[in-house]
Amino acid sequence: MTVTANPRLFAIDPKVGVATESVGDFFKPRRSYSKTDLLQKAAHLLGQSLSDEEARALLQSSGHPFWNDSEITVDIFKEEPVFNGPYSNACYQHRIFEALDHLRAQKGPIDILKEWNHLIFHLPYAYQGRRMITEAWVTWTLHSASRQKLLDQLKLPQPEQGSEDWAPFVKACSKTQLYLDFVNNTIERGERASSRIGNMYTASIFMSLLSLLRIHFEEDNSIQGDTVAFFAYGSGSKSKVFTGTIQPGWHKVIQKQNVFNTLDQRKAIDFKTYESLHKKEINTPIIHSKHLYLDRIGNSGTEHGFRFYVIQ
Repeated sequence: MTVTANPRLFAIDPKVGVATESVGDFFKPRRSYSKTDLLQKAAHLLGQSLSDEEARALLQSSGHPFWNDSEITVDIFKEEPVFNGPYSNACYQHRIFEALDHLRAQKGPIDILKEWNHLIFHLPYAYQGRRMITEAWVTWTLHSASRQKLLDQLKLPQPEQGSEDWAPFVKACSKTQLYLDFVNNTIERGERASSRIGNMYTASIFMSLLSLLRIHFEEDNSIQGDTVAFFAYGSGSKSKVFTGTIQPGWHKVIQKQNVFNTLDQRKAIDFKTYESLHKKEINTPIIHSKHLYLDRIGNSGTEHGFRFYVIQ
């Protein structure tokens, strides 16, 4: 996708709602270890002991670049994240609705159920969006012309929001046909690619947009002029909410972007291979086709640490 002054696929509204709060809901940790301590621990594994002074002397006399580098610590950057699932979900909800409030402050009242035809979410897993939006949908619906229809389907009285009966009420609402229709019409098409990919963080809202547009193209639906709302989220935490309009020539663009055909061409690997990749035990490509891949990392002179890529 490219950004142009005259978009053919999707025109973005310049007004954007944003929200931030400094939290540690999900992060990839950075950890530092003293070289002196590492050397002492290594000596202990070999049945030896080193004083601090002896360890420092060995470091200074070592000819190995790992030990005699000028930095006294070794920094480890882990790919495995540290996170608290329920807390991260709460942060996700708080930020996207704070960003939505910020957007409303700029644009005025928004009747989401009437004005927004499609909802696109940051989807670390396929159904994150629909689960985060349920309670908000209940509130929007109870303040809309569909309120009585919802209550008729529930056959339950409406409790006070925040009361002990509210959470069970919201859960019951999520099982109604009215809610299922809302999900199927506005959210579900954007989830299908994600449901085939699994956990995904980078660019997940763009993948969701491709999924939405491709499915509508294959179903031959007319969505020109429809409004799409995006709920973007990043741990740490920050959110953006913005909208855009599907352009008249959208189908000519998306017919060349068959994301599902690309997914069909993936190579399945067994669990042992997956573990080996995760542990960085495999140093050669497992797919031999024309791809850009890391060939080697330099280990001497000015090339030490330099990454060499090839197309093969």
